[in-house]
Amino acid sequence: MVKVSTQQIRGNMQSTLEKTQEEIKNRNLDINDRCDQCGSQAFVLVVGAENELMFCGHHYKLIENNDIVFAKLVDYMVEVLDERDKIK
Repeated sequence: MVKVSTQQIRGNMQSTLEKTQEEIKNRNLDINDRCDQCGSQAFVLVVGAENELMFCGHHYKLIENNDIVFAKLVDYMVEVLDERDKIK
């Protein structure tokens, strides 16, 4: 059995978080990225601890306008890439 301290676990989690944040800063959504709800072009990427969610502008706006759903999404998210300013 291998013993791991909570300090080691926290250090690994922080390292993973920093890596994820750096990857998001260097990433751009493109025409191939699709909304998980409807399949339209995604303009918002929400990164959680284990998965990513992509949304078109319409579906992310619906989530933002629903306080309960948005609070759950905020609890889930580690980082958000919002490129809705690119919508023409």
